Amino acid sequence: MYLGGLAKNRKVIITKEGDIKEEIRSDKLAKSLPRKAFTPIQIVSQKPKTVWVATIELELSRFKEKKTIAIVMNTPVFNDATDIDYFIVGYRLRGKRQ
Repeated sequence: MYLGGLAKNRKVIITKEGDIKEEIRSDKLAKSLPRKAFTPIQIVSQKPKTVWVATIELELSRFKEKKTIAIVMNTPVFNDATDIDYFIVGYRLRGKRQ
């Protein structure tokens, strides 16, 4: 399994109703998501904290198949967030790039 950073201005391709594809920046996608798309996750460490995470399956221009991205924020509302991270998550087969 791998986790990589994704730039907030990275263009991603989402599939809307009716199989219509739209290219959108990852930060604009995050802003468009409803509050219920984010799940609170408690991080247990010396300094516990809660983050809100949304995962979305979409396309990236460099990959042939769909990928999952995770948007992680320090509040449940995009406009209130002061710390937003974008990640690409997936599995890598031994010896092959996906």
